[in-house]
Amino acid sequence: MRSRLVFAGVVIICIGVNTERAIAQIVWQLKKDVAGIRVFTRQQSSSQIKELKIETTLEASLSNVAALLNDANNYQNWVYRVTSSRIVKKISHTQLVYYSKIDFPWPLSDRELYALSEMHLDSSTSQLIFESTIWRHAPPPSEEVVRIPYYFSKWVFTPLDSGLLRLEYYLQSDPGGMIPAWLINLAIDQGPIATIKALKYVVKRPPYNDRELAKIGDQ
Repeated sequence: MRSRLVFAGVVIICIGVNTERAIAQIVWQLKKDVAGIRVFTRQQSSSQIKELKIETTLEASLSNVAALLNDANNYQNWVYRVTSSRIVKKISHTQLVYYSKIDFPWPLSDRELYALSEMHLDSSTSQLIFESTIWRHAPPPSEEVVRIPYYFSKWVFTPLDSGLLRLEYYLQSDPGGMIPAWLINLAIDQGPIATIKALKYVVKRPPYNDRELAKIGDQ
């Protein structure tokens, strides 16, 4: 009996190791390279909807992008198809909860998102990182829209010697409803590309272009 248990334990360990190796082998595939924006996708191990990564550079400072991303009351001015947004709760200088309503084309219902965001400055790499996930304490969903059930985004800004910022943007999302995964994957980069193009324009203009480094998180 003991030998069977030992054998079973070895099998479980081997399965776990093989699973980790399989996940590690899921590499990013270049989908598009246009206007200085490189788009990559890869299959997720837990979903048929692909994960997205975008790489680009922009003319801005860390203070500029920190001010822009913390201003969730104005996401509708630059985030793709967001028709309204607001800060629901400001937890600290680096954490906030925000709400966004997203316009979906007819006949699909609009979407709504409650997200918890956190920003931090990595002192060892000088990277500014802004992550958002689903806020688990949101009120009941509205009957007029579909609540986005899963969302994770990550913005990583790295200062370059040229004075530019390198941006790496990651997205895992499920819009909910009855949209098939193949259709979501087909247009998965449309919104993020439009959003990043708008970010590059807006971040260089008031009120974001004159923020000081010392005020990151103090919007």
